[in-house]
Amino acid sequence: MLPENGDTVEQALATFVAALNDLDPARLSACFLEDAPIFMPWGGHRQTQFWADQFDAWRAERTGPPYLNTRPVDLRIQRIGETAIVTFHLEHDPKTLGRRTIVLYQTPDGWKIAHLHASTFPRETPSGG
Repeated sequence: MLPENGDTVEQALATFVAALNDLDPARLSACFLEDAPIFMPWGGHRQTQFWADQFDAWRAERTGPPYLNTRPVDLRIQRIGETAIVTFHLEHDPKTLGRRTIVLYQTPDGWKIAHLHASTFPRETPSGG
């Protein structure tokens, strides 16, 4: 695993994933620009309050940290100057596939998430029989 800081896109992503897995809303919020929109599969805009509420519930029913096992697969990073577009999949469930797109912007404090879009959709099942 990469060191957790925001010096590179990869390190910023590692910091984000570690904060998410630890269900740490303060560390997670620090990964984002102040006005970053966050779109989750259940709708919404900036989801930090949802995360704070949901994280409390998840911590109560799970052992950890880490409480989650978020592991990006099929990771792709495209750098465009001071911007990076990161895409990956999450395989939480055999019936669904999570798709994530994160746009990061390089700031004097390191790479910060400027936009996160999350979707989850049913996996295709072979037809026939």
